[in-house]
Amino acid sequence: MSPRAPLVFDEVSRTTTHEEHRPSMTQIRVYARNLFASWAGYATNLLVVFFLSPFIVHSLGDVQYGVWSLMVSLTGYLGLIEAGTQAGLGRFINFYLGRKELGKVSGVASTGMAIFLAMGVVLAVVACLLAMLMPSIFSKIPADLMGEARILCLLVALNLWLSLLAAPFRLIIQSKERFELINAIDVLVLLGRAAGTLVVLMLGRGLAELAYIQIASSVFGLFAAYVAAQRVMPKLSISAKQVSVAQLRELFGFSSWAFLGAISYRLLVSTDAVLIGVIFGPKWVTIYAIGDLLVQKSRDVVNHALNVFRPRIMQTCGKGNMADVREQYVSSMSLAMGVAILVMVGLVVFGDSFIGQWMGDEYHESYPILVILASSCLLALSYSAALPVYAGLNRIRVTAIIGLCQAGVNLVLSPLMTLWFGMGLEGIAWATFIPRVLFSTAGTLLAIRLMGLPFRSIAGLISRWAIVAIGFGLICLTIDIMFGSSAGWSVFLAKVSLATLAYIPLAWLFLLESASREWLKLKLSPILPSVATRRESH
Repeated sequence: MSPRAPLVFDEVSRTTTHEEHRPSMTQIRVYARNLFASWAGYATNLLVVFFLSPFIVHSLGDVQYGVWSLMVSLTGYLGLIEAGTQAGLGRFINFYLGRKELGKVSGVASTGMAIFLAMGVVLAVVACLLAMLMPSIFSKIPADLMGEARILCLLVALNLWLSLLAAPFRLIIQSKERFELINAIDVLVLLGRAAGTLVVLMLGRGLAELAYIQIASSVFGLFAAYVAAQRVMPKLSISAKQVSVAQLRELFGFSSWAFLGAISYRLLVSTDAVLIGVIFGPKWVTIYAIGDLLVQKSRDVVNHALNVFRPRIMQTCGKGNMADVREQYVSSMSLAMGVAILVMVGLVVFGDSFIGQWMGDEYHESYPILVILASSCLLALSYSAALPVYAGLNRIRVTAIIGLCQAGVNLVLSPLMTLWFGMGLEGIAWATFIPRVLFSTAGTLLAIRLMGLPFRSIAGLISRWAIVAIGFGLICLTIDIMFGSSAGWSVFLAKVSLATLAYIPLAWLFLLESASREWLKLKLSPILPSVATRRESH
């Protein structure tokens, strides 16, 4: 009889749950499948970004690429028009699935779709107003690019609307824990978008044509998400008959606070680029965006580890089983932290040489931005793991207040540090770092209290994470010094490979509990003897 797999980190589970609350083998297989699918899809995304981003930046030039980044950030604010409906859909789809009320799932999804359809008109009006006011808002955009920027604003708004229409179907697929379908769709959309972008830039076209490629790929993504949602939930019915006033009230009751959270998120994500565009101009948006892009892509790797737990955590909250909620929270946070230390610490140490190899030596100014933002993401990870707990327990008001406070402090600090203290682009990054760390810490402490999780157990885990992060940082610095200033991708890959190999025993000794190590040894035992036998034969 094979033993049941322990948690990646067992210390907290021993103090909060009993053996029968450990995840079953079926759950572990689902987590593993979803995590593999997520990371496989995201690896494709990273490869496309790695090869395509330098080509786009150098083909468009710093100014045009800055305008592109600026318009994407500006029209990102238009996403607020959905008023938190996506968060409400995610919560109630998982809530009713947890209670096995499939009819209400169709009703919630249909009601959400009706809301998004109606929002298309409002979105078009607001986008037109933004396009008309563009010269007065961004006076530093060159006159010869202003017309193209206006068109781009309208097209990106259309692309946003298409993504909103796809949201109910994507949320249903995620709630059924079919991440491999979501990632298959995303990979197809990504590859089509990348191929179209290459063709457009090789033909010497501009920003508007790039936006048309985005729209075409989004139309395909919408259709594919609809087909996949019908496959995973055959009883799903999206129709006007399913729309109800009761579920509309239910959605907006939750979504009103989620809307405030969405405002704070949009302020945090898009304000930096907008402020830089207003104060410094489009060229400096590009410098900042390169460092921010690398951090966001690294953060997404970590978020994929968190997302595989999200549907089950929210459904478990719907059942009211707090013991399992605590265990799933610790499991998700622990797995994500193990990944984050490897990715974020490595990015901080090796990021400068990567930027030089990837984009060119003229973009080394992006490196300080990268260091500041990556450090803040690592320190704020435990709060990110708590977000599905807040949503599942219908405590979205707490996250909305935390997010608004964080965004407010960010907005105050950004011009203060940039203009008053003369810190330039680094001031914008520090204005993000300080409130992110402070308010994420507060949100984590509140979540721990809400779940009834003993803080002393979490403190023990945090101390070990700190030891591993510092130790791995020193290892990376040593490797970087050993190789010196040698350039070339072969040298860079050698450094990263050595650091990764060094991280494995470090994580094994300090992150894994003894029970987890024994379980892994047992699972690997059928493989290890065969390896040893082959070595002896040679």
